[in-house]
Amino acid sequence: MLKLAVITPEKPCPGMNAFMLSLAGNDDIELWGILDGWLGFGSGRFSKFSKTVSKKPSHCGGSFLGSGALPGSLKDTLLLGVEHLKDFNGLIILGQETSLRAAQLLNAMAMRVLMIPTVGSLLKWYVLGTDSVLSALCRFLISCRRIAELQEALVVMYLFDKCEKTLLARAALATGVDLVVLQSPSHFENETNETTELHRRDSSEIVAVIKSSAHSRISKEEMFDVITKGSQQKVVKTNGIEMCFHARTSRFDIRFAKTLVEGVIRLLKESGWGSVVLSNKKVLSIESILLSEEFDCEAGFCPALLSRLSGGKFLE
Repeated sequence: MLKLAVITPEKPCPGMNAFMLSLAGNDDIELWGILDGWLGFGSGRFSKFSKTVSKKPSHCGGSFLGSGALPGSLKDTLLLGVEHLKDFNGLIILGQETSLRAAQLLNAMAMRVLMIPTVGSLLKWYVLGTDSVLSALCRFLISCRRIAELQEALVVMYLFDKCEKTLLARAALATGVDLVVLQSPSHFENETNETTELHRRDSSEIVAVIKSSAHSRISKEEMFDVITKGSQQKVVKTNGIEMCFHARTSRFDIRFAKTLVEGVIRLLKESGWGSVVLSNKKVLSIESILLSEEFDCEAGFCPALLSRLSGGKFLE
């Protein structure tokens, strides 16, 4: 039997609980959860999953393990945490960029780690929570459109540096958002200190505008005017990112989590599996996980996923 620990150190997202409960319900796995993220990792706050209550995945979004900020440097915290993992066969991290750095550092410490990206991550694979968050975003934007139509207003979506821009752009196209504004305050100027068409400095810090084809009758200049001339009564600002991280987990994300578990268990049972990051930076191919007969990629929002998965390797 494999004795594993799982941690959800960063923003909670739909699919985390479904993944952990599916993994804990497997007879070949003894699963321990690390409470309060990196804070609990360094201080050894571990709790064993019960087999009797973990047979059915949860529709609840987020993570019941919680998350926690780093009390000090990442490396110092990991050094403390490794001491608590001496009797474990491996650690599974569900998270984003900090999790990726942690997986790489733990790998250098000879710890067996499996890192699975979650929605909101800059990693480009299909990840836990994508379907639930996209669905919640679409519902939110449709509500905004209804309000906007009554007020004869535009629906404007602001995308910031750390957002999952691809996901938000999909929602904007699906719901007919009038205007998508990309804001990047740290990148207004290029290396020559000159402004360019896509590095535009103005009172609203607008960098670029993508116009929805459904509203092609509105010119780019008119769209800029809506914001730069202060006609705020004509703009419905839509930024539903934080709300979406707490979305109810969809059936598709539960199926994805369960199928991911099946592939992960096969992977963990391999004698020399080492440390793995399921990302596009240092990748072990997850074709064997997603090409399961039970997994219908066409049922979700990412039909081109399988064609993008190829090759990969263990972390070195």
